[in-house]
Amino acid sequence: MALLDCRLPGREGAEVAEAIREQGLPTRVLALSAYTDDKYVYGMLQAGAAGYLLKDEPLETVVAAVQAVARGEEWY
Repeated sequence: MALLDCRLPGREGAEVAEAIREQGLPTRVLALSAYTDDKYVYGMLQAGAAGYLLKDEPLETVVAAVQAVARGEEWY
């Protein structure tokens, strides 16, 4: 399980998610970001993220999303 932001220092979160997917790692990715722009949301999902969550969500929602993605579900 990895929580990735869309914008990371020196690299885009979608690049990291895609690298995880391409290497065949069993790591599930959940995007946790402040960005609501379609290009970031769809970019992360196309790169292999199993869900997208905004940083201003309540802690309970973040926990539920992490648990769902860890179980193999998707979260949007």
